[in-house]
Amino acid sequence: MEDAALIKLTMRGTVAAKAETAAWAAQREAFGKQHCIRLPQLLDPSVIGYVLRKVASDRSRLYTHHDWTNTCEPAFAREIRFGQDHPVNALFYILLNQRTFLRSVESICGCGKLRDIAGRYFERHPDTDQFDSWHNDNIDGRIVGFSINLSPQPYAGGQFQLRDRETRRIFAEVDSQLGDGHVFRIHQQLEHRVTNVVGTAPRCSYAGWLLGDDAKKAKRER
Repeated sequence: MEDAALIKLTMRGTVAAKAETAAWAAQREAFGKQHCIRLPQLLDPSVIGYVLRKVASDRSRLYTHHDWTNTCEPAFAREIRFGQDHPVNALFYILLNQRTFLRSVESICGCGKLRDIAGRYFERHPDTDQFDSWHNDNIDGRIVGFSINLSPQPYAGGQFQLRDRETRRIFAEVDSQLGDGHVFRIHQQLEHRVTNVVGTAPRCSYAGWLLGDDAKKAKRER
């Protein structure tokens, strides 16, 4: 495992560095202050290769999704995505539900027991009406949000931002590369968004939520 990758998702399972290292302590401290941390090199090249091949071969299965976010304030998002039964979504559902990954995130975030994940592959393209409003996702047992960069080409814009809902103080702004991930706290006092994508390349991600004991019966995001 590379030194920068404390957690690595591979086709054979999750690999995590020893939890007592200084790097883990630094991640916990950063999350406590910023409510968000980046997980560099989260994906093994074998996972990246499989996902990019499936996305390239199945583009006819992508569709436009319109979503009113059911949180404290109305928010709207429009994105291109695969259906929940697509192999890319199925793969990440399995990888992110592994005990080693969930326990690692619990250790970093101090968030209590994580039980399940909900997520989807999606794209946002430049110079379109695809956008993301400030929202907090504080529903359905969601404890921690996550996003994994699956963009085969570097994109411009598309920055993840996390802020205090009342003061609008920005806690975190995340730029990432292919295979990187980040996790962030979900709380009624926090809200987040992804800025508009510009340039020529789309922003491609697998993103969603890690769920706790209060997760409702629809565990996978539909």
